[in-house]
Amino acid sequence: MTSEYTDQDSKTIELIEAYYESGNRELPWRVLSSDEPQRFYQVLVSELMLQQTQVSRVIIKYIEWMKAFPTMDSLAKADLREVLILWQGLGYNRRARYLYESAKLFNINDIPRDVRGLVRFPGVGANTAGAIIAYVFNEPIIYVETNIRTVIIEHYFTKTSDVTDTQILEVLRRLMDATHLDSRNWYWAL
Repeated sequence: MTSEYTDQDSKTIELIEAYYESGNRELPWRVLSSDEPQRFYQVLVSELMLQQTQVSRVIIKYIEWMKAFPTMDSLAKADLREVLILWQGLGYNRRARYLYESAKLFNINDIPRDVRGLVRFPGVGANTAGAIIAYVFNEPIIYVETNIRTVIIEHYFTKTSDVTDTQILEVLRRLMDATHLDSRNWYWAL
């Protein structure tokens, strides 16, 4: 695949942007605080909840979670048992532990703004770190997760059975450079 911008790239961007404008779902974690530490917490909670869990199940749990633990500090001060009870229904309880441990590590005056710093938080890998950078800081970054992978394969690799992340990243770089949306909205659209 060439690294030069193509007509297909242009059509794909137009299609994704139009789809987002007409089909944009209102999700509670997209109502982000203007306060950066709180926004970080909102995104971290939603990203860990959304790992291997359907959006419809996460919506309810996210709202309940934010009522019970509205800030990183309230989560850090909570009892782990209470955290795990609230998590029930989302599966993979280690993700609740990761959030709890992250809250204990969180320093409001030292929020990492890069992948290397973010992956120090339990349960945060490179892709989750990419999502945090895009959604919290609205910074341009290229990352791959399941839904993004699906969109790129559907538009670029329909006749290929073994697509690598390297191939997907190459396409994403071209698209990100040419999109009219900011990073946050671009990834929400994808």
